[in-house]
Amino acid sequence: MRYSLLLLFFVPFLSMGQTNLFDSIGSKWYTTNGYYITGPEIQINSINYRELHRCDQPDFIDQEYVGAFRYEAAVSKVFFVPVMINGMPNNMEYLLYDFDVNLQDTISVFNDFTGFGEAIRVRVISLSTITIGSEQYQKIGLEGIDKPSGYPESWQFGTGSNFGPINPGLSGVVIFDIDYPRLICSELDTIYYHDNDFSTCINDLGVSDILANELTVYMKNRQIVVEGLEASAIQTASFVTLSGSTFPVERIIASEENGFRFDIPEQASGVLIIHILTTRNEWISSKVFVTD
Repeated sequence: MRYSLLLLFFVPFLSMGQTNLFDSIGSKWYTTNGYYITGPEIQINSINYRELHRCDQPDFIDQEYVGAFRYEAAVSKVFFVPVMINGMPNNMEYLLYDFDVNLQDTISVFNDFTGFGEAIRVRVISLSTITIGSEQYQKIGLEGIDKPSGYPESWQFGTGSNFGPINPGLSGVVIFDIDYPRLICSELDTIYYHDNDFSTCINDLGVSDILANELTVYMKNRQIVVEGLEASAIQTASFVTLSGSTFPVERIIASEENGFRFDIPEQASGVLIIHILTTRNEWISSKVFVTD
């Protein structure tokens, strides 16, 4: 009797033959905290990487080198070498993405938002595909594990996180009174990601930082009072607990002065994070301690 031997080769899902912005020159990411573009190859520790530059303007003039990507196709992972950490030159690489995952997998990643200080653990909660042009791309939904921020996170193969190319894992980072970066668009020869909250890829950088610093947020008579921002400037608002539970704000009441207030849900207590999305598409976060 003759037997046939069938050899199966497993490759990372949807990673072959598709546009990969991390491994291409001229890839662009438009975010709420800067504009990024990839440059030529560079060698670090005798390994080939792809340069990444940041700009304050969408015309990509006055570029600043911030680090370099390395895409390892065999394991479908993206690594990054930031040029500086805590003001000191750096040549160590950090894991940004692992696209070869299954549901409920735990991934430990680093990001620029926290200065690459410690690994952030996130869990895979969904896997799907999206079609861009004639190509299909993997989309991964994630949630933070140790310190869930309450913000939804997704990774798209070849593009990265909805928080921006070098900021994966922010669903597992809680930082108060500061805006979280968001990816507006990514493109190379076509647009591979466009956040529908933004009509164009261009954004007024730094507005959220100014707003967050100028706001006063406190609790009074089982209500949250916000001063320094008009009620008409609010799209949505919600509460998030430190465990990740979310409570929507049902009714926003404008104050006579520059501000507004809203009720605290009966079931909410302890430390709460308030998330506000303005009509200018800026995210603002603040913390309050709710007592009975």
